[in-house]
Amino acid sequence: MNRALDILTEWNERTAAPGARTPGEARRDSELTEVRRQLKELKRERTQLQGRLDAAATVIAALHHDNAGLREELAGRGSVVAPDERRASRTETIDPC
Repeated sequence: MNRALDILTEWNERTAAPGARTPGEARRDSELTEVRRQLKELKRERTQLQGRLDAAATVIAALHHDNAGLREELAGRGSVVAPDERRASRTETIDPC
């Protein structure tokens, strides 16, 4: 029982000393540092992509609103949109360069 106190004291002294890491601990710490760096970069990229997605959703919503307004305006006039028959029957030729 008395020996356990000596061993614990020695253990505390060794682990409290700066730079008292084993090669495995040093490797683990360097891997953790790299993973944290990658995580930080991915979070930054995700935030940027989320901003672009939000902007695209805003544009789509505005276009939807504009289209709905134009459809109401068109329906209110009682007019029908029909294809131009003359234009559909006309064929165009393009001269080769």
